Amino acid sequence: MKNHIRFEELGSKNLKEIRDFLETFLDENHIDKDIRFSLKLGLDEVCQNVIRHTYKEEPLPLEVTLDLNDGILKISIRDYAKHKTTLKDFQPRDLDDIKVGGLGITFIKNSVDDIYFSDDIEVGNCLNLVKKIL
Repeated sequence: MKNHIRFEELGSKNLKEIRDFLETFLDENHIDKDIRFSLKLGLDEVCQNVIRHTYKEEPLPLEVTLDLNDGILKISIRDYAKHKTTLKDFQPRDLDDIKVGGLGITFIKNSVDDIYFSDDIEVGNCLNLVKKIL
């Protein structure tokens, strides 16, 4: 079962492949279909944010690793950005502020139980999305 995927030059053209990779993993592990959509939406939003905001459309590598242990799914998204991102950068806008776009962070946070960055990355970032699968 494949649990790791890498793109040498991430672009929006890769988003469907990333969603399909997650879908296949979830299917092979018999994960409830009720949570699949939100997990795919969360992962897709993270990858879109990397493309648009972290890489600023510059094609750089990206890796996604999926781990399922004891009912806990961890999705690790490893980028190779030239700057560090922190959870402070992950603040959603006020939902009463009605405008187009800007809800990605809210979608990401609502799709998982925990979000954290790995501390041991020297170059770039590794964002971890954690979901309890019962």
